[in-house]
Amino acid sequence: MPIDDYVGRPFSEAQNARLEDARKYIGQGDFYHAKSALQEIVERSDAIDTSRPEGFREVTLELYRLGIGVRMREAQQALQEGKLEDAQEKLGLVVHYAKGLKIQVPPEAAALKRKLFNASVQAALKKQGK
Repeated sequence: MPIDDYVGRPFSEAQNARLEDARKYIGQGDFYHAKSALQEIVERSDAIDTSRPEGFREVTLELYRLGIGVRMREAQQALQEGKLEDAQEKLGLVVHYAKGLKIQVPPEAAALKRKLFNASVQAALKKQGK
């Protein structure tokens, strides 16, 4: 929902509407729009020093579940494209989300991390001319 649709609504109503938007986006598998909706809630709450709406934590955890798969795919793609720093960043987010959920990091992340390490070593050796 565009931000203009929230203008003039009571604060809590607008916050709850954005939380529902985040739920909808998560249900559609739309990680980035869901993340944006939750970030908007955080920024608004912080701006007036108030708490997040009820259910915010649960929706954030749902976003983390979705985010693990999204970020794993992004890390794999970055590695295939030789974007090693991007791959490392995405893997770091996978770990962050897993910790937020209090679950083990997926085994695929460890395998990808090994591939990333090997690619980094090869890149460093190539840079040194070896």
